[in-house]
Amino acid sequence: MVALLRGAGLQQIDGDLLVDDALFAPTPSGGTIDGLVSEPYNVEPIATLMNFKSTKFVVSPGKKQAQIVLDPPLAGVPIENRVKLVGGPCRYAANSLSIDQRGDQARPTLRVSGRYSRACRERWSYFAVLDHRQFIEAFFRGAWEAGGGSWKGHARMASGAAARLNRAPWQVWTSPRTLAEVIGDVNKFSNNVMTRMLLMQLASHAGAVPATEALGRHQVEGWLKLNQLPFPGLVLDNGAGLSRQARLDAGGLTGLLVAMGKGPYADLLRESLPVLGRDGTLRWRLADEPVAGRAWLKTGSLADVRSIAGYLDARSGERYALTLIINGPIVRRATEVQDELLRWLYENG
Repeated sequence: MVALLRGAGLQQIDGDLLVDDALFAPTPSGGTIDGLVSEPYNVEPIATLMNFKSTKFVVSPGKKQAQIVLDPPLAGVPIENRVKLVGGPCRYAANSLSIDQRGDQARPTLRVSGRYSRACRERWSYFAVLDHRQFIEAFFRGAWEAGGGSWKGHARMASGAAARLNRAPWQVWTSPRTLAEVIGDVNKFSNNVMTRMLLMQLASHAGAVPATEALGRHQVEGWLKLNQLPFPGLVLDNGAGLSRQARLDAGGLTGLLVAMGKGPYADLLRESLPVLGRDGTLRWRLADEPVAGRAWLKTGSLADVRSIAGYLDARSGERYALTLIINGPIVRRATEVQDELLRWLYENG
């Protein structure tokens, strides 16, 4: 977007950046599932989401203190570096740091604290920071200034601003990515906020503006009913499974997988899932065993919950749909149980 604007001759912006987020209604504020507001998986969906409201904190040990660089940079947001360098083995890396926001709405500061082991050398971790308006302003300002432009204004959330302009847009950028490619990212890397965005987009695509989670759930439930796919006890909540209210049963999910495996999008769905021992969240699982490359499975995890669901091609050539959900303290052995099931089904299916 910056390249388009700069290429069209725009260099200096004197006014504010109006951010039209009218497409999606604000999601109910029930707090994060685990209280970790700086974790990117806890970011709430918004129609104008930029970079998952997250940035990479790249940390390396300097002579006297840790060096911290943000990628992408957030212009106008100072870093208060309170990281303490420690000796010994690489025990405390970037993912052990804590990020706290200070200051006010107009001038936020990010305080980074914790311990960092010199032996770790350079490490990085993603953190969600600021609120949506603050992040959009800092992110756009950084990109705009890096592209040679100047900007005197600020970002303002302005729902419906585009509709009120009532004129043709000057510059338009359209993503070249297909829905199948987006879903591949969702499934391969278990991206919660993208899943929640898709649920809202279903409602928007059906004509609901602003879209809501409830209307998105209605679209999914209507599709299941239209295709005569019974799913008793299904509770979608926010659509991502990142919820203590969400519910589903293994039989219903396996039935859905079987039906989808016979439909026109069977290969698209299966290929969007992590491949056992090859990529995504299953890249290192059973990588050196015969079943590697023969199973396509979505993983899921919460405290006291571990699950896998998808497809497996047995040694016999038969393809199976499978779902395994483990609840309770026994999840400490979940990986062992899941792997044994996959081995057994591959050899005996």
